[in-house]
Amino acid sequence: MALKRKQLSDQFTANDSSDNLAYSKELQVWNGSKIIPTDCLFIGKSLGEGQFGTVTEGKLRTACKQKKIHDRQIAIKMLKNQEGINAKELQKEAELLVKLGQHEHVIHVYGYCIEEKYLSRIVMEYAELGDLHRYLRKLRSIGVDDSKQFAFAQQIAEGMKFVVSKGCVHRDLAARNVLVCAGQQLKISDFGLAKDLQSAAYYRKTSRGGVIPFRWCAPEVLLYATYSEYSDVWSYGIVLWEIATLGGTPYPGIPVEKLFELLTGKSDYRMSKPRNCSQTLYDIMVSCWNSVPDKRPTFHKMTYENM
Repeated sequence: MALKRKQLSDQFTANDSSDNLAYSKELQVWNGSKIIPTDCLFIGKSLGEGQFGTVTEGKLRTACKQKKIHDRQIAIKMLKNQEGINAKELQKEAELLVKLGQHEHVIHVYGYCIEEKYLSRIVMEYAELGDLHRYLRKLRSIGVDDSKQFAFAQQIAEGMKFVVSKGCVHRDLAARNVLVCAGQQLKISDFGLAKDLQSAAYYRKTSRGGVIPFRWCAPEVLLYATYSEYSDVWSYGIVLWEIATLGGTPYPGIPVEKLFELLTGKSDYRMSKPRNCSQTLYDIMVSCWNSVPDKRPTFHKMTYENM
């Protein structure tokens, strides 16, 4: 069985073009179960790689209701080492995403693969336009008007309202962890392992031994590692700033060490209004950055019907 897997893996690796797929005749067909046989997958080119893992595009051979075979385009998150603490984190993320269920503004997870008792891959919806941070930067040549900025903001708020309704705290809400699908439909992604798969430039180690995205963190997270819907709301305010600046880096020019003092001290420092940002959007940002967590608005209040 191990030899058979290796032969299939070699075949997949040799063919890194998603436009020229060559499935083995031995491949199984996915029947909709949450545990997906690896033989149902074709692994395509890499979409991103970090110290601990990779995200690739791929295909999932699926059985349709009409008993026809359909190759569904997917994204696959994989670890380089399937046995350490990162494997446990990947499994937690997979289980959480499966429990969340489907929402139009949360990335859909079809299931995951188990190999030798370890969760090895998460199989999820493919976002054609990549992550929001890079997408915003691509829009710099043409700009984004107020209505589009609000449309982006509302989609994220809708997704997070759903996440909160399921009793979940994201803990790493940032433009890089929001994916963009066809038609500029935004979807919340990366619940837990983003810190391992993204560039280390966004994250810093803490005295407690963990790593956190300092520039997106609420003061109570920096001081006490306390997470809640309200800490996600603070991060949402930073995401709004990213949208207004078309992918700018929060707190530009301020080193992390200085930023910690500014946010947790008595200065009440907040970023100023971006040049091409409406006062209305900036007012929402500032409300998200209230130093008292429960005085920040909820995601429920920031959706269309409650603004």
